[in-house]
Amino acid sequence: DNYGNIFHQKPIILELFHLFPDLPPEIRERIWSEALPTLRPTLYFDHRGCGAEICVSHESGLVRPTRVEVPLLVVNKEARHIALTWAEKRGLRLAFLPDQQKLTLLRDFDYTYDGLYVASKDWDDFFNELFLILGDDIKGKQVMMASLMKNLIISETCLENVVSDLKLIYIYAPP
Repeated sequence: DNYGNIFHQKPIILELFHLFPDLPPEIRERIWSEALPTLRPTLYFDHRGCGAEICVSHESGLVRPTRVEVPLLVVNKEARHIALTWAEKRGLRLAFLPDQQKLTLLRDFDYTYDGLYVASKDWDDFFNELFLILGDDIKGKQVMMASLMKNLIISETCLENVVSDLKLIYIYAPP
């Protein structure tokens, strides 16, 4: 009976390194630092209101930040200090999640580093937002806009349907 073996295994006992507090502070700091996550480009999905923001500013706050899980925040005071210093250098914000009763770090969308995914069903809204800033008040005037966003992600199906829209984005908001 293979199923019985799964439920009757001995529990795993985690070993504690009791001498850790006796290590020199520099070594403990290095160990805590090595335990921190590596930030990688992130794919963002929630983008209402970002179309116009592509041309206007990267200080939008329109894309919902993502959570960065850093267990060191709850280990001890020393580990928390290392984690918060690391987070501050990377522009992460500390937040409390009341529903889960825990601390987490929030990472804002970086237009030059992260990717913004626009689903096929959302493309028209996204594209129209982009051109809201091209209102009547600039008709007949020469306007130069530049896009801060480097990574716009769309599905292959959406790409087939919006090639002409993408050309307009490139013309009006070149990279």
